[in-house]
Amino acid sequence: TTDTKIVLKDLLSNKEYSYIVKPLFYTAEGRCIKGRGSKKMVTVKTKPKPMAVGKTFTVDYLRYKVTKSKWKASEVTFIGTYNSTLEEINIPSIVRDKNGITYRVTAIGASALHGNKRGKSVIIGSNCQKIQNRAFMNCSNLRQIRFRSKNMKAINKNAFKNICFTLRIITK
Repeated sequence: TTDTKIVLKDLLSNKEYSYIVKPLFYTAEGRCIKGRGSKKMVTVKTKPKPMAVGKTFTVDYLRYKVTKSKWKASEVTFIGTYNSTLEEINIPSIVRDKNGITYRVTAIGASALHGNKRGKSVIIGSNCQKIQNRAFMNCSNLRQIRFRSKNMKAINKNAFKNICFTLRIITK
């Protein structure tokens, strides 16, 4: 985040040239913010890249695994909670990592909330297309699931096995 001085040496004339380098910063929306500097300023683009496929990260006690890593089309799967005492679990439609890269949450992973005894309600975001095997299995206190997704493609076998009999499923 600070200015860097770079010294380049011309091999033919044996002269040295120094430049002050100011990094470019990007907002969460991808807009570039340039720093002010002298005429000898050279800018180096340091645009953040999405995490590699298979990497995991945590946002607001919810854990995600990267399933697709492209600059404008990155996707993650919700794989569980970091804090097992959460009573209301809100799985968003999009999430941002620590570098400001936006990911679409497109799936709920296998055994994501398996055996969670504290969770009472779950809200599933609008980008979710798949609920994998045993995602909510043995969630005995789960009372309500709210689907915001209109394009659910697959709910795997045993995703809701051994859950509360009074479970309300809301699709709005």
